[in-house]
Amino acid sequence: MCLIVDANVASLVFSPKPHDDFLPIWSALSRGRAVAVYGGHLTVEYTMLTKIRRLLLELGRRGALRKVEDGLVQRATAAYVEKEIRSDDPPIFSAWHR
Repeated sequence: MCLIVDANVASLVFSPKPHDDFLPIWSALSRGRAVAVYGGHLTVEYTMLTKIRRLLLELGRRGALRKVEDGLVQRATAAYVEKEIRSDDPPIFSAWHR
């Protein structure tokens, strides 16, 4: 399973003690049943999450967090914005609907 974890909930998911609502996601990531992906503007947002940076790096080393090429995400986002599809987070929307 592939997941996109938005920056506004990342600290609730990517935590040694994740929020109860996100325990199934954390369990899937830590057991290798899911991979979280990020790219484009989400990359910038993740770099600002200093409290969980080490955990993100460790997840990346284990293959539970993978980076999608920024240009790919940006092109997909631009295509959806051009079509005037409304979303409060076009990069997430475009990555999800690829």
